[in-house]
Amino acid sequence: VLRARCKAAGIDLLAGHTVVGIEGRNRVTGALIAEHRPARGHPSVTLETRPADLVAVSGGWSPVVHLTSHLGVKPVYREGIAAFVPGPLGPGQWGAGAAMGTFDLAAAIAEGWAAGAAAAGDTGAAAAPIAPPEVGEPLGLAIEPVWEVAGVRKGKAFVDLQNDVTTHDIHLAHREGYQSVEHLKRYTTLGMGTDQGKTSNINALAIMVADRGIAIASAGTTTFRPPYSPVALGALAGRGIGPHLRPARRTPMHDWHVANGGVMTEAGPWLRCSFYRWAGETVEQAYVPEMAHVRSAVGLSDVSTLGKIEVAGPDAAELLDRIYVNGFAKLPIDKARYGVMLYDDGTVYDDGTVTRLGEQLFFVTTTTARSGEIMSWLEYLLQTAWTDLRVHLTSLTDEWAGMAVAGPASRQALERSFAGVDVSNAALPFMGARDFDFGGVPVRLLRLSFSGELAYEVYCPADFGPALWDHIMHAAKPLDIRPYGLEALASLRIEKGHVAGADIDQRNTLYDLGLGKLARKEKPFIGKALLERPAHVEAGRWSLVGLECLDPGKRLRGGAILFATADEIKGHGRGYVTGVTWSTELKRYIALALYQGGLKHEGEEIVCAFPLKGETVLARIVSPQFVDPKGERLHA
Repeated sequence: VLRARCKAAGIDLLAGHTVVGIEGRNRVTGALIAEHRPARGHPSVTLETRPADLVAVSGGWSPVVHLTSHLGVKPVYREGIAAFVPGPLGPGQWGAGAAMGTFDLAAAIAEGWAAGAAAAGDTGAAAAPIAPPEVGEPLGLAIEPVWEVAGVRKGKAFVDLQNDVTTHDIHLAHREGYQSVEHLKRYTTLGMGTDQGKTSNINALAIMVADRGIAIASAGTTTFRPPYSPVALGALAGRGIGPHLRPARRTPMHDWHVANGGVMTEAGPWLRCSFYRWAGETVEQAYVPEMAHVRSAVGLSDVSTLGKIEVAGPDAAELLDRIYVNGFAKLPIDKARYGVMLYDDGTVYDDGTVTRLGEQLFFVTTTTARSGEIMSWLEYLLQTAWTDLRVHLTSLTDEWAGMAVAGPASRQALERSFAGVDVSNAALPFMGARDFDFGGVPVRLLRLSFSGELAYEVYCPADFGPALWDHIMHAAKPLDIRPYGLEALASLRIEKGHVAGADIDQRNTLYDLGLGKLARKEKPFIGKALLERPAHVEAGRWSLVGLECLDPGKRLRGGAILFATADEIKGHGRGYVTGVTWSTELKRYIALALYQGGLKHEGEEIVCAFPLKGETVLARIVSPQFVDPKGERLHA
């Protein structure tokens, strides 16, 4: 019947032939055809070229086994149709027709009627005795698969037309030892296109098992995963965007902030309070009053997101000496010290404080951004490089709440909050520490300052964080204590000249940030070998400076490119601005920046260019310590 229809349409039907090559360079011009001789096992060497402008490829009929595979039913190979079909179905599952490998119309209808009747019976309903309709003569199938046409002519024979996987790639995978069908897929990228192997996998599988000398049935298939049809990424939008992109982390005091006018912002994976509405309705309005209040009275800020790691064991001090540029072996008990870590290449990795609580016990804080990374890195070092060190690490980041009490009245605030705990300058000097019990709750008090004012950090178990925060707010209410947010916290540190954030971006060294004196020459530490390489100490390298805005009515911008006044405003300039704030002390915009030659140019005027807005602003290079350069407030 098919031959007659093709002849009537003027189409030559060449039964028993196969296409073995394509003619044409930029487009198809012809097809090379050879007669297939099964007895000989390969096509005839007699080739015939037929003109053509299109070549269609068929991979044969393969049942769609995806749904049953998703339900855990393994496909099995059926020799008669040269295809995989679903294996035995489980309870409550029925299949019929082509999906089960039945391609004859009459048989498929009969199977569908039987499956429907069985499904109805499973629900308790009786199936009506309706006979399937007559559809004429059954369609006979005589399938003789030709998996590979080899030895006829040179050239590439493509199996996967989406990823350009050839028969040569499949044979190479076998020679390389990739014999599993899953390994073949990943070695060659077979079936990884949008068709997910629908047009190629069965052919490639057959070629692979021929190399292995096994049956197709014993090789199995790759895993069928949803979706069956390609889904545009746009169709998935809404489930993984905005706040649904990743789980949000909240500090123990989150609910207090929201209930008391705090406006939250994303800071990495954390939700942190950007500002409080007591100071203004927008962050631009609020952060300056919050800064001013900390400078003149006392403020309370949530610092729970800082990384917190307990380092314990006989070799705890040795571990810290190896990862920090400065030393900790001789750090006295109940004292804290600022420390800096380097990458292997000598650039700054992270900074924080280390507090010694006992001979073999230390409390380490890291930046928020790298808290998890530092913990993972230390565990990696102990498990691979320094397996001889007797050290145990415990992450306390989520276990402990943290809050900063800062400002001239911060000591009075703590005296009101913790009656009976001596927080005088003599009992708790700058960089001092003490643990004590407060109403049955362990509290850790460190005299540290990020703002440049007299300040303390208070830690307690996370479950008690909200209660302790609320207690300090009530106890220090006569001192007009007020909460301040992340924007003010970051701006206060710029006034003091503390490096953080964009200052530490794996491009800068200790010397660039003015921290070179911390490095101990007498001990080894990670990054020491490359810290002194020529590029890191060359005379023209940038280093940390402060900038004062000189143009009335204008502001400095983070990321601005720096030029000398005689320079053409072009290219990467001589440095860039890392952080900007309005200074409550100087009543102007100030910034921290990295500039070639650093403070050798102190007092010079430079140009800060911001090409995105077409702005140029005149600024003066000054010391990066705008507030309390002698540390008198810190040691008050």
